[in-house]
Amino acid sequence: MTKARVLGIDKDTTKTREDRIIQLSLRALAVLKRQLALYRDLKARRLIEHNQIFFKDDGTSIRNLSYPAKRWRLSLERLGQRCQLD
Repeated sequence: MTKARVLGIDKDTTKTREDRIIQLSLRALAVLKRQLALYRDLKARRLIEHNQIFFKDDGTSIRNLSYPAKRWRLSLERLGQRCQLD
């Protein structure tokens, strides 16, 4: 990975200007593959116009970090996990 997004602003390089290797669990990799398939399907059918792999339920891109934080909080609550994101 040689690109980064900081506070919603795309950067051409990371701070260190070096690639970062991120190891994912098999479950996380499966989620990413499903999301990529969904993105490609919606993009091919012209139902989304952006290049963001993750997006809102209505297909619009995520522009505010409070949206994923709320979704994460809901997921944790449904799993019965304590959540302290504030």
